[in-house]
Amino acid sequence: MKKDMHKNAIAHLFDEVMEATGLEDKSVSIEAGLGGTYVRDVREGRVKKPGFNNILKLSKRLGVDFFIRAMEIIAPDTPEEMLRVAHKMMLANQAEREQILDLVDVATRPKSSERNQEN
Repeated sequence: MKKDMHKNAIAHLFDEVMEATGLEDKSVSIEAGLGGTYVRDVREGRVKKPGFNNILKLSKRLGVDFFIRAMEIIAPDTPEEMLRVAHKMMLANQAEREQILDLVDVATRPKSSERNQEN
């Protein structure tokens, strides 16, 4: 069996995004303030479910599409988990809240092809 068959969905997403962008694991990890091995650790399966804050930090470099796809994978499964995420949002500083709102705005904005169909 290939090693890749044992990877979880988030590790596959990281592999896909990192290969598509040509970015280095270490540089993205450091830019996000997560330590030099964080992205590698996710890709190798040592981090099974990155937290919301870490996905947010990585999204600054990896983009809105990464954020959306990652959130679909790590979305809270239970009401308790949803409350924990809501609590983290409440504790976020102003800059973090603005970044979250910007990501949500871009993610929910109609694509240009959808706008053209409406006109």
